[in-house]
Amino acid sequence: MPSLFDLLQMFDLQTATVLLSLAMLVQAFSFFLQFVLVREYQGIRTVTMAYLGIALGIFLAALRGSLPVFLSIIFSNYFLVIGVALYYVGISRFVSENYNRILVTAAVAPAIILFPYFTYVNDNITARVMLIGFSGTLLYGGAAFSLLRMRQPAYRFTANLLGVTYIIQTLALILRTVGLVRYQVRDVFEPNGFLSVILLVVFANTFLSAQIFLLMIGQRLQSDLGALARVDSLTSVLNRRAMTQLLDAEFSRRMRTRMDFSILLIDLDHFKSINDSYGHKAGDIVLHEVAQLIRGSLRAQDFISRWGGEEFLVLLPVTGPREALEIGERLRTVIGDGQFPVGDDFISVTASIGMAHSNHCDNLEKIYKFADVALYKAKLTRNSVV
Repeated sequence: MPSLFDLLQMFDLQTATVLLSLAMLVQAFSFFLQFVLVREYQGIRTVTMAYLGIALGIFLAALRGSLPVFLSIIFSNYFLVIGVALYYVGISRFVSENYNRILVTAAVAPAIILFPYFTYVNDNITARVMLIGFSGTLLYGGAAFSLLRMRQPAYRFTANLLGVTYIIQTLALILRTVGLVRYQVRDVFEPNGFLSVILLVVFANTFLSAQIFLLMIGQRLQSDLGALARVDSLTSVLNRRAMTQLLDAEFSRRMRTRMDFSILLIDLDHFKSINDSYGHKAGDIVLHEVAQLIRGSLRAQDFISRWGGEEFLVLLPVTGPREALEIGERLRTVIGDGQFPVGDDFISVTASIGMAHSNHCDNLEKIYKFADVALYKAKLTRNSVV
């Protein structure tokens, strides 16, 4: 009965390479479908092109002996190196990291320049193997670095996992290079147990990394959809639904701990006149800019939401009425001092603010009512805090 080593010795590397190229072609099609579905994500199209390039390079290499040398050696390795370079660029773009142009140049240029020399002038398979190993190590290592330093909490785990697969791919390339040189292989498809194991690792790792990348796309999409459900698209602050959930949680905490909180109900004065005079687009600009001014003026523990129309609601956890009024006065001043560019003009706006405190309130409706009453009083004089 043949041993495992004997089976590996009989392993057909050329056939396995063809299968690997077909598998990468299928994976490229999966990435293309993801690109069609979520075009706004940078990097997916580049990764699709990378997989197509790598698949074509592997396929041409697998047909060595049946194709001219310039196709099976020169162009196949060009496609491989450029494909892996695109892979590094695409992954970096997807996770919003800047890719290193010097690294890409250092990985691609030597292979592009020297492969013809080590094929036609000085036919040296060892040098060609070392060039490919050097390029792949730089590029897969760069992709791993981009992923492992990524700090997006929504898909950080899958990014780190994908980074680990690229480290494995880098190590596999190094071991393949060492093995080809060590065994003085004159044909990369010679039967060799050690190289068969490396190819199996690359095959499995390539499939695994593709599945993890698809999972990472799904996690990012899920995170973004969740954010859309909580964020007002016009002002980029929390919407009413999200703020209601926060208020429910804060009121429950207040009932447990007796730690009171305050809210500010902010209404922009004479906002209708802005829409009438400058148009609704100008009004939208003012709403967005005011929301950003308020958010930038709050403490780290505070929350702002668009409550409806030109109204904003601010939640101030663990804040007494006196401090809440001081914060409200600061916000009124910041809003009043703002100048918002609309075309060639600058628009200014004032705000009326009503404050309510959770003390002596046994439900949220009372707090809302107190804030409404306070806002009504503030609107009598406008540009004031009550």
